[in-house]
Amino acid sequence: MALADVRLERQDTTCASESSGCEEISLAPVLVDLPLVPGALPQFSVQLPVGAYEQISFQLHKVTSQDPADLQPLLDAGVPAYVRGEAVTILGLIGTDEALRLLRPLPDDPDPQVREIVRDILAAGQADRCLDGTPVNVWRP
Repeated sequence: MALADVRLERQDTTCASESSGCEEISLAPVLVDLPLVPGALPQFSVQLPVGAYEQISFQLHKVTSQDPADLQPLLDAGVPAYVRGEAVTILGLIGTDEALRLLRPLPDDPDPQVREIVRDILAAGQADRCLDGTPVNVWRP
């Protein structure tokens, strides 16, 4: 699941001017793994400036194969590489034409691991083939 449009409001902030925007912090999208074990709590971490915060707001995005474009904000250059890598991997697993279209601009990503994942997925050539080129539905002993 992806958290997008994450915003935190600082508590008791004195800003230099009304337009400085220091009272609110916006974060890059974050991928959250939801544990499937009873009693487990979902967690994520982000780096924040020191301070007290009184409110958090965000939008939940459930990523599905019907709308892989939901992952587009997670592919932006300002998003941490580990998040871009997770988004690329999910798009590769979805494997639809639209998902692969979102990957085509990324072989030149600044992060070498993201580049490698993208190139491996695109080298497979088709959504119905494994990275080694064999069809997904072929049983291999």
